Amino acid sequence: MTKKSYIVELLSDSAESRARIERLLSAYSHIQLTFFPLDALLTRAGEMRDADLILLDLTGDGARTDEAMVTQRKRLRGLPVVVVASDANPDLVRFIVRMEANDVVFAPIEPKKLMDAIDRNLGARDRIEDSHVTCFVSAVGGAGATSMAITAADLAAKQAKGKRDRVCLVDLDFAFGASGYYLDSSSDYDLSEIVNEPERIDAEFLDTLRKQKDAEGFAHFSFSKGNIVMHPQANDVILRMLEVITYQYNQIFIDMPYWNAPWREQVLQGVNDLFIVTSPMLPALKRSIDIYKEAAALRGGTDGMTIILNNYHRKMFSNTLAMSDLKKIFKERPFSVVRPDKETLTEAVNCAILPSEVRGRSGFVKDVTKVLAAHEKRKVREPEAA
Repeated sequence: MTKKSYIVELLSDSAESRARIERLLSAYSHIQLTFFPLDALLTRAGEMRDADLILLDLTGDGARTDEAMVTQRKRLRGLPVVVVASDANPDLVRFIVRMEANDVVFAPIEPKKLMDAIDRNLGARDRIEDSHVTCFVSAVGGAGATSMAITAADLAAKQAKGKRDRVCLVDLDFAFGASGYYLDSSSDYDLSEIVNEPERIDAEFLDTLRKQKDAEGFAHFSFSKGNIVMHPQANDVILRMLEVITYQYNQIFIDMPYWNAPWREQVLQGVNDLFIVTSPMLPALKRSIDIYKEAAALRGGTDGMTIILNNYHRKMFSNTLAMSDLKKIFKERPFSVVRPDKETLTEAVNCAILPSEVRGRSGFVKDVTKVLAAHEKRKVREPEAA
């Protein structure tokens, strides 16, 4: 989707604040940012009519907030002004009101809040207001988080068909990039080429890396570039990429590896919904509980978290854990089970197609659908204890 380009004039006397705002906005290809000192409001107010929005940075020490600024602002009625301020002291609030500012963002600047304020006043937002991020993290290798993340993205894309929702699957296992192999849609771009320049990652850059499952499906980002995993600046690259993706898409599904990636904590903390996928073996179950506790501490609670026991099948007269055993192990922690469906998943992987393309009513697809529905119902209740 091509966006109109907008001219945003940043008026700032703080080199540090200006550099930070420039870095944040460089991710968005529809913003053309120009810079002037605060005094430019007095000297070139007439020329500013060519801009689409004024971003007024008042975070620097001694930022100008006098009557002359208010007078010049009156010459620009109809031109939206967004203020960035360091605090909400009474004098500054009065000045912002008299400036007839359309919006204000207080430091420390959160990228999403800043872009929401800008886009609201540009009329530029061409997506639903908020992105929703769902993460599937494996408790152990081979637990099945990749297949579940793929299927969840597929289900969301089918539900969004004909609507404005845009769905994306992001594979954060750069050591292997399983989802890319599963769907035969890995990107061959070497992320190490930009590891020292994360500011280069913007919407247009990601467009060149994006793979599309099909015309009506979901966008897909998957890389098999193990050389970036332990790079000291990999964290900046990955978080920058996720920041831009959350602006571009309404629903984002993340396939998170079981190993402790540098960006793991920030992702677990920031996602809306978290599914911990484990296998039906006692050591794996214990590991899933450890991850549950870790995530609960990072997120400040357990809302939006579910453990998924994959490939669970209870056989009579066997040593398989019974449902009563699982309830004792997980205690109050919410969990769901997905039954084995080796035939569907094997064919899907071997043919590089979606499980729903093998059999739309397969046991695996139906079980994942039920897991997602049960999770949504639990979210309206009180958060469980960790």
